Amino acid sequence: PAAQVFPVSLVVEEKISVHLSREGSLEQMDVKGSLSLTSNTEEASKCKILLGSGKSLPGLAFQTHPKINKSAYDGSRVLALKESGKGFPVGRPVGVLRWSFNTTEDSMVPLTVNCWPEDEGNGSISVSLEYALIKLNMELHQVIITVPLGLNTQAPKVTSADLGSFSHDSVGGNIVWKVDLIDKSNMSGSLEFSVQGRNTDAFFPIQMSFNSSNTYASIDIAGVSPVDSQSIIPFGLISNLSTESYVCG
Repeated sequence: PAAQVFPVSLVVEEKISVHLSREGSLEQMDVKGSLSLTSNTEEASKCKILLGSGKSLPGLAFQTHPKINKSAYDGSRVLALKESGKGFPVGRPVGVLRWSFNTTEDSMVPLTVNCWPEDEGNGSISVSLEYALIKLNMELHQVIITVPLGLNTQAPKVTSADLGSFSHDSVGGNIVWKVDLIDKSNMSGSLEFSVQGRNTDAFFPIQMSFNSSNTYASIDIAGVSPVDSQSIIPFGLISNLSTESYVCG
């Protein structure tokens, strides 16, 4: 939740859904985002958000909330209630703007993963797993890559790990690779393990999750003012991108 220290708290939130092929190429990516406002004081409830002229990603479709004055947004990039005499509810977040974006362009995806299972011919399979950060301007936090192990209940033998930590989830039948932060300083990394079995299809689908303060929509907040003046209302801003569904295979 946005910190309560400012009269107005703004939150930019995006949810990303990605489906990658087994080879790691993008099949579909969808981003859904919203800007919400919480008025933390009665005085600040009659406010408007002034948006800057920051460049937006081509293909982003924006939509104002039905209670927001659309002509003021279209003409002046101002987010304010249609009924200017009314204020925003106090202490409760209200969505004022939302957007969506979808693409099949490989260069737009934040993170890819490649999985190479090879049958060793002796009843075991060796697996090489590699991630790659594609959007180099993004910092991905709390990255979790979960690889199924099929019907195998034995712990896999990890032979090499570049970074992060790994664990065997015996209940779910997965190996779980966790990396606290992926950015341009560690834009690729690999994990290698071997496991008993012969079915090289067992290691899909791979699930990934992470969060980031880097969002696809560059929501440029120029300021927050009372509806009837140009004076300044201090505000806090939090931006967060999180995974809704992120699957390879």
